Amino acid sequence: MTNIWWIRRDLRLTDNAALHSALKAGSTLPVFILDPAFEKLSERRKHFLYEGLSSMDNELRKRKSYLVIRKGNPADVLRQLFDEVKAEAIHAEEDYTPYARKRDALIQKILPLFCGNFSMKSKPKPFMPRRITPPTPANAMRSFKRSCR
Repeated sequence: MTNIWWIRRDLRLTDNAALHSALKAGSTLPVFILDPAFEKLSERRKHFLYEGLSSMDNELRKRKSYLVIRKGNPADVLRQLFDEVKAEAIHAEEDYTPYARKRDALIQKILPLFCGNFSMKSKPKPFMPRRITPPTPANAMRSFKRSCR
C-alpha cells in the first residue's frame, strides 16, 4: 500500500519528521496541494514557493521519485488522491498558522470517513507556537519568556 506525504511548509527531504514517518510505513507519494488560499500571496512569495517545489521535484527525481502537485481544496484533493492510489495513510507536518489549524481541524474531522490514519508530526521546538499569547508592548519580553518555560 501507498502512503501520502502531504507537504505543506517544510520543503526539505532531510530532517523531515513527516517524510520519515511516511517512508517508515512503506511506499510514499509526495504531494503538495496548491490551496486556494495561495492565490492571496504576493507574486514574489508565489515565485519563491514554485522555485522551492521545482527544486524539491528535482531532488526527488534523483531518488527515483517525483512530486505530485494538485490544486484545490486540501480535503477534496486528499480524498481524491486517497482513492486514486489506494493509500493506507496520510502523513503531514503540523502547521501552526491560524488558517492551517482551522483547515487541519476540518480535515481531521472528515478524513476518518475515508482514511483510517492521518499522522501529524511536529518538529522539536523550544516552545509550541500556539501557546504564545500575543503580547502588549509593555509586556512583550515577559510574555515570551513565560511561554518558553
